Amino acid sequence: MNPNNEIERTRVFRAVEWSYKRLEPFRRLVHGLVQEYAGSGYGKDAGRPRFEILCNLMAQTVDAYTMALVANRPRVSVATRRGELRQFAQRFEIALNNLMAEIHLECTLRQSVLDAFFCVGIVKCHMADSVMVELEPDLWADPGSPFASNVSIDNWVHDMAATKYSRVQFAGDWYRIPFEDLKSDIFDQKVVKELDLKPSSKHAFPDDDQRLNRIAIGMETDTDEVEPMIDVLDLWVPRDKKIYTFPVDPQHPFSPASKPIADMPPDDHDAGPYDLLSFSDVPENVMPSSPAAHLSGMARIINNVMRKQARRAHGQKDVTTYTPAGAKDAERIVKAGDQAMLQVREQSEIKVMKLGGVDQSLQAYMAGTIQLYDRMAGNLSAMMGLGNQAPTLGQEQMIQGAVSKKEAAMQYRVVEHAVRIIKRLGKMLWEDQAKIIPGAFTPPGLEDYSPLDRTWSPEYREGEFPDYDLDIDIFSMPYQSPANKFQTMMGLVQSVFLPAAPMLAQQGGAINYRKIAEVAAEYLNLPQMAEIIEFGHAMPEQGGGKPQSRMPSSTSREYIRRNVPTQGSPQNQSVLEQQAWLGAQGQEQPETVTMG
Repeated sequence: MNPNNEIERTRVFRAVEWSYKRLEPFRRLVHGLVQEYAGSGYGKDAGRPRFEILCNLMAQTVDAYTMALVANRPRVSVATRRGELRQFAQRFEIALNNLMAEIHLECTLRQSVLDAFFCVGIVKCHMADSVMVELEPDLWADPGSPFASNVSIDNWVHDMAATKYSRVQFAGDWYRIPFEDLKSDIFDQKVVKELDLKPSSKHAFPDDDQRLNRIAIGMETDTDEVEPMIDVLDLWVPRDKKIYTFPVDPQHPFSPASKPIADMPPDDHDAGPYDLLSFSDVPENVMPSSPAAHLSGMARIINNVMRKQARRAHGQKDVTTYTPAGAKDAERIVKAGDQAMLQVREQSEIKVMKLGGVDQSLQAYMAGTIQLYDRMAGNLSAMMGLGNQAPTLGQEQMIQGAVSKKEAAMQYRVVEHAVRIIKRLGKMLWEDQAKIIPGAFTPPGLEDYSPLDRTWSPEYREGEFPDYDLDIDIFSMPYQSPANKFQTMMGLVQSVFLPAAPMLAQQGGAINYRKIAEVAAEYLNLPQMAEIIEFGHAMPEQGGGKPQSRMPSSTSREYIRRNVPTQGSPQNQSVLEQQAWLGAQGQEQPETVTMG
């Protein structure tokens, strides 16, 4: 596209308008799904009745997958094939991890996963405003800072004629910036002055031309803004390998555009500044389906039946009937107290009629529908740890394995999404001429000494950016509770280190039970552990010598046949607690063979 050619700009914006209208059904779908997720009590509008959501399964599903996919900040390891650059790779790794902490990348990724659950997650990598930096004496500038932000589908447009995102002819997003920011060096000041731009309002006031004029000259702002603002559109054109920034009138966003006030190449010339995350791709379509779209129909059925049952339960009543012959007995019954004994002439003359009430067939149907929803959502009960799903341990492990596969499929997409974003941020940090990120590193075994300085600044760059491989640690993103971490640690101690204790002793190693007790007290929130277990001096060998750990000369395996109750019953809980206690004592547990 030639930005100075008005005919080409008009043709491009007509295509943008056509694609934006084609995206309207997806925007409406997202609005409806988000409304169901937020619940009927969120931002309720008295002028527009809404169905009450009594059982918000959609919110439970979103919480489960968000915690499973991106509960924590990703960690990056930087490696290089060139030995002389390894020390620098460590410095760059620390800088990149500190940058992700500085910009709270985990929040951006979490929002992207949430958006993808409803439709598509869109993340834009760009240089955000930063503090002023002195480039030369008396020469200050705002070089920006690498940043990643979410793009709402309401502000998004891409080429809807393409069959896949890699083939789009354009993609872009609208956003508002303070009018004063137009004075920044990133904008072409000559074009800004030529266009004579004015602040804009995001609201339409067709009958208030005077107020529109006051906003345009900066005398008034929108009620939710503290300073005059202006709308701009970033439009990425892959063929030109450039991002064009156009000022936009929000009331006529697709009118023939003026010249761009900025154009710059993206950090990734092939993929552009945007990265999309989806969980349910549709062949030959850029826009994906989504888990929420698949589950919303079932969630609505469940709430429809539950509301109907609630109305029937609310209308349920007991009515006592009696015949004329039993009128006196009925009067005596009304006046009688609780557990009173009355003599009546004929019991059949007085009866209690039940009207309304919950329908048992509907209740069974709703329970079956909830189970079907749970299955379609990927076995939420197993994901959220709401109880055993099978009568035996082996079957339970099979179910958990299937759940993990489903999570792994979604996690793989999230990790790929994170890798692409972090590589963009890494390249932007590499090319940044002014960014300084404090950092430190403590070598293993030297914890008592001052950490080494690993502050990042541009002069530390060595080699070229392609010389380094960025690898995302996928195990850092999903949520893992302290109890799970302790269980994993004890599993390693019991399965690896305890059996290898003799070889460990030959290499001068020993299991530190004091440290195990400290970790248990911290991870399991049991400060009383320090009072229960006391450590004194080690017992020496007979005849003197170094202390040694006492290991049984032989072990026995006992097969116990035991029924395992489901759904977290007290009996099952006691068995688990016993196994956990045996593991904490370092004893071999009897192998359990369960029978359904």
